[in-house]
Amino acid sequence: MKKALSLFLALVLFLSLSLPALAAAPTDADQENAAWTLYHMGLFQGTDTDKEGFPVFSLSDAPTRAQGVTMLVRLLGQEKAALEGTWTTPFTDVPEWAQPYVGYAYDKGLTNGTGETTFSADKTLSATEYLTLVLRALGYDSASDFAWDSAWTLPDKLGITNQVYSAATTTFLRGDVAWVSAQALSAKEKGSDKTLADTLAAQGIRDNNSRCVWKEDCVTVQKDKLVFSFAATKDSKETYTNFEVTSATANGVSCKIEQYSTPAKVKEQCRKISRREDVTVTLPDAFALVYLSYDETAAKDAATETVTAHQGTYPVITLKLHCTGTLKDGTKVYAEAFGKSAEAGEAATKALREMLGNVTLVDTPDEAQVALLMVSPQSGAYFNATPGYLELDICEDKTVCNVDESGKPTTETHKETTLVGANRLAGIAAAVHAHGGKVVSNINCPLAWEVGNVEKVSDALTVGFDTYPSATLDVMFGRFAPVGKLPLTLPKGDEVLAVNADGVCISPNDVPGFAKDAYMPDSMKDENGKAYAYRDAAGNYYEMNFGLTF
Repeated sequence: MKKALSLFLALVLFLSLSLPALAAAPTDADQENAAWTLYHMGLFQGTDTDKEGFPVFSLSDAPTRAQGVTMLVRLLGQEKAALEGTWTTPFTDVPEWAQPYVGYAYDKGLTNGTGETTFSADKTLSATEYLTLVLRALGYDSASDFAWDSAWTLPDKLGITNQVYSAATTTFLRGDVAWVSAQALSAKEKGSDKTLADTLAAQGIRDNNSRCVWKEDCVTVQKDKLVFSFAATKDSKETYTNFEVTSATANGVSCKIEQYSTPAKVKEQCRKISRREDVTVTLPDAFALVYLSYDETAAKDAATETVTAHQGTYPVITLKLHCTGTLKDGTKVYAEAFGKSAEAGEAATKALREMLGNVTLVDTPDEAQVALLMVSPQSGAYFNATPGYLELDICEDKTVCNVDESGKPTTETHKETTLVGANRLAGIAAAVHAHGGKVVSNINCPLAWEVGNVEKVSDALTVGFDTYPSATLDVMFGRFAPVGKLPLTLPKGDEVLAVNADGVCISPNDVPGFAKDAYMPDSMKDENGKAYAYRDAAGNYYEMNFGLTF
């Protein structure tokens, strides 16, 4: 499978939950995972097999009209009926393998030809054509429910495609077919509370490999090893706590497997690596780590495709996975986003709650087992942000001094707000903590914020840099372990940014990672000779190149 690495930073070992996959623009890994899901359900087939016997999905190839109609019949759960039936069509250009599928679809009024005797079976299938077929599988009619020449509109509303396709779409590949089809499984059929997956399951069509919907990610690279994490998601029909990789290859070359198949074993390994028995590691109920080592030279020689990421070239990894055990779910989550304005916070909160899919959402922190807080402060442009100096505190209605035209502080003051709702954070945390809940926060850091007002009330904290919300949630919910490091140092507080009467800052530079402690008075320094960087209760300094993972 193709693996993509994301740079992200976790400042505190975080609480992780299980969460279903979110609808978003599909990555190569998304398409690969979708293809495997459909393959195990018997809905998607490869164009060939490799030397290990795995299917070759050819996801970068353009699909044909014949392949699209075949997928339609399979999504309807009617492949057996199509293969066993006798069908008559006027088409003379349909290959033998596709005739039962085209015949069934034509007989049921689900597809038409391109001419009196032509179906154009080998013609490239467009996004509009395939989305039309998917909608028909869900019971929608192009004559009344949607316009065939803008078929992407209704799938967007149904939560299938999330505005990935439009009139500007010029490339539609087999990978797109797999992803759209997998997304459609969770969509409700027209006029029904049943999903397409429910209807297929009633016909006995379900994942015959394991009915666990799981997420795997390449977490990091350790010397000659690739490290993968596995976690079950809440949309599994059956879920599991143990994940065991039974075989793995890198470009067809067998890998040596070292694995920790349960959360308990993962925690034990984390403590071993850290050399500290008191390290707190909180994981999802279903989580595992797998270390794969391989002969890099042999893998490169065997490579037909490589994935380049994180300044390295990684091979195509193929895994066989076995799952056992039962996963608990139903965690109650309070989710809120905060921004520069109340309107921005409300809009972001609405979007956040929609992205959380099947998570059990609650309306107040008092009900929550977990509070999920997305914090996006804003201070404005560097030289004209406020009537005063650039405010780096995450604050609300804070009284600060004005600055004159020469850059010197004045006796006049104004109120500064970088985050509407900052004064409520402590109250939210207190309500959650009152009944043993946890607070998981993320701070967007385009500036070197003073993070104390957020970190002190959080049990887990992540930091992103205009990171996509979906990537942030992947980290928070244990689908991906953070691998990034701070590109700057986060200051302790106002005291290390103080400006004297002449407008000269106690720390007179903005160079990331610069040795700012050299400018700090000895009276401000701690037992380690540090004063500038924020320090959390665990003793971690939020300096350049700092970051935790597991």
